[in-house]
Formats: sequence, C-alpha cells, structure tokens
Amino acid sequence: MKLQFIGSVRSVTGSSYLVITDTAKILVDCGMFQGHDGEKRNFLPFPFNPSELDAVLLTHSHIDHSGLIPKLVKEGFKGKIITTKATADLCGIMLLDSAHADRQGLLDCLTHFKTRPKRVFVVHGEEEISLEFAKTAHEKFLVDSYVPRVLEEVKL
Repeated sequence: MKLQFIGSVRSVTGSSYLVITDTAKILVDCGMFQGHDGEKRNFLPFPFNPSELDAVLLTHSHIDHSGLIPKLVKEGFKGKIITTKATADLCGIMLLDSAHADRQGLLDCLTHFKTRPKRVFVVHGEEEISLEFAKTAHEKFLVDSYVPRVLEEVKL
C-alpha cells in the first residue's frame, strides 16, 4: 500500500491524499486550495488520472476537502463518492452554489454520490438559469432542488 500526499501538506487547505493498493486507487478528499497563492493550484492538473480512481472517500463537506470534486468529475472520474449522508446533503448545497459556472459538471457530480443529497439549494446565478438548473437536477436525479428568494427562510 502507498499513500501519496497531494494537498494540505505544509498548508491548511486543499486536503487530498491518494491511497494506492494492489487492487484499488482511492482518493481521500478532493479539496480546493484557498489563500493568497493557494488558489492558483486549483487550476493545475491533478497528479493522477481521475479516470483511474475507484472511489473518493470524502471526510466532510468543507470546501477545502470537497471543492475540486466537480473538476475531478469533469476530468474523467466515474467512481463513487463515499461519505456520510450529512456530508452529501451539505455538499449538495455548497457545490451547487456555483451552478452558473459549470452546470453540466455539477450535474455530473451528483451522479457520483453513493448517497445523494436530499435537497439542493441553487443560490447563485441569474434567476432563469438557476430555475432551469434546479428543474434539470430534479428531473434527472430526483433530488429536491429549490431556488430560494432573498431573505426567505426554509426549514432544513
């Protein structure tokens, strides 16, 4: 077994570790880098082939642990994302927050959660685009997708 340290090494963001065994490649977290120089690293190629991964083990929903999952999917990841139901629900909110930026990538990302989020809130983008995105997410994945109004409160 081998462990490759990809992110969150000598820093506190970009958590990502690759576990390689004779039979599997599992990525533990796929976090976004943050901070002054860190954000540039989000645009670098992954140091592995995403299509060769068997799974992603997501420890929790913080963006510095989950933020590059849409990029991972876009670049060929086809395995399952293993996480808790609560983490899946929170990622459904957090990752879909940027629906305007890469709608297809985010829709594709939903297919990889072993436990899909119960509900997603589309909170970023023009109203028409957000409503269309929510409709597509609901029809394609049977996920309760909702575009809230300004100052609206919803029961979680």
